[in-house]
Amino acid sequence: MPNTIALGFDNHFVVLDHFKADILDMSNQSQDEQALESIRLFTSMADMLIRLTNNFKVNVVSLFKSFKRSELRMYKESHAITSRQLLASTAIDLHTYQVVIPEGMKVPYSDASKKLLDMISKIELNRLTKSAFVYLNLFTNRTPDEYRNLTKETVLAIDQINMVTKADVEKTLNTIFESRPNSNKIVKCSDVIRNMKELNFVFNEILKFELVYVELSSKIKEIENIEAKVGAVVKRIQNVQFLDQKFLELFHTFVYTLAVQFDMYGAIIHEMQRVEHNFVLSFDVLMNAYIDSEK
Repeated sequence: MPNTIALGFDNHFVVLDHFKADILDMSNQSQDEQALESIRLFTSMADMLIRLTNNFKVNVVSLFKSFKRSELRMYKESHAITSRQLLASTAIDLHTYQVVIPEGMKVPYSDASKKLLDMISKIELNRLTKSAFVYLNLFTNRTPDEYRNLTKETVLAIDQINMVTKADVEKTLNTIFESRPNSNKIVKCSDVIRNMKELNFVFNEILKFELVYVELSSKIKEIENIEAKVGAVVKRIQNVQFLDQKFLELFHTFVYTLAVQFDMYGAIIHEMQRVEHNFVLSFDVLMNAYIDSEK
């Protein structure tokens, strides 16, 4: 049978780490180059699924599962009158004050907030989850031996979910940050918020972050279901007596592409939160200065 390889996986994987360990054990037993390539692809998929399970859940899901309001929204609602007065004021000299930024941020808040919003918008979360579901549901009524018939559908699914590359995201983040430690830095306000018009712009841009957080919160259950479906397909493939190499390579690309989208989405969300948090601290400095000036 051309382009296929016989595999005999253990059926009793408890977690993906065990899955990976068993595959690696197989690699010590097989001398067939095609079998070793199949094993390499399975090992890579196991790595990506573990990464998606651990990193995305810890860094994103745990923070947004019960999301209500953004940090800036809560601040605005708690200081409704004075924040509105500050934004309308012309009495504050921004050159006088020091504020904080995420350490490593090398552009004004206006550039950082706009670039982050532009970048996150490229990963259309609704289309990403919908496309992944449509594809993964094709496996529901098929036996693992029939997966080889999903080559065209797999190519289409990869195209539909491939919204950004890691290189694209890193390139954009590098235009905003020279480094990204979890700390902040004190700077002159006028270096990062150059005038009151810009303060208003940044305030409104960062309020838009909340819309991104709300959408993410609404999709967490779907994301968890996608992760479960991918894991189920990978585990079912282990029972195929003859595995189609072309399908395996394409499905590996699908899993990799999906993992990249979620990883990059989480990375951008993390930077949005850093920018928002430091802007709130900075806005609080300016608001207290405004209150003092009105006494």
